[in-house]
Amino acid sequence: MNLLQRVTTQYSHVEDRIGLSGEAADGKVQHVWLTQRLLGRLVPALCKPLAAQGDARAALLNSFEQQAAQAQLVAQEPVAAPAGNAAWVATRVDLSTTTQGVRLDLFGPNGETATFALPELALRQWLSILRRLYRVAEWSDSLWPAWLDASAPADKLALH
Repeated sequence: MNLLQRVTTQYSHVEDRIGLSGEAADGKVQHVWLTQRLLGRLVPALCKPLAAQGDARAALLNSFEQQAAQAQLVAQEPVAAPAGNAAWVATRVDLSTTTQGVRLDLFGPNGETATFALPELALRQWLSILRRLYRVAEWSDSLWPAWLDASAPADKLALH
């Protein structure tokens, strides 16, 4: 597996899919396309380990943790795939949950592979980025939990 150290995620209007450019420790860059269909299955699985268990207070705390993670996002130089670097479409993702976060193993149709690990803070930040890209793409909001949406109206987060 090619372990990606740094990842840039962008939406392509031309492809109507989300591109993941990732750089490995050796400097090699991969560009992987994530389709709406694949993400429709992946996003709920990524949200599950972060979902608040318990009462309204736990849900409110989870929302605050998400907002804090979003606030800690730092602009970085994007990972750019070199010209002529072949992009591939992820046809399968294996998701492993660890005590530190999650690990994604991406697989392409011709044996391509890429792996990246997301500790909890990075997972929350990446979900926030994906959420924004879903809006840019004008894809359905139905799979996104309210706690992930920092712009959710306060009444959705109120304690009762």
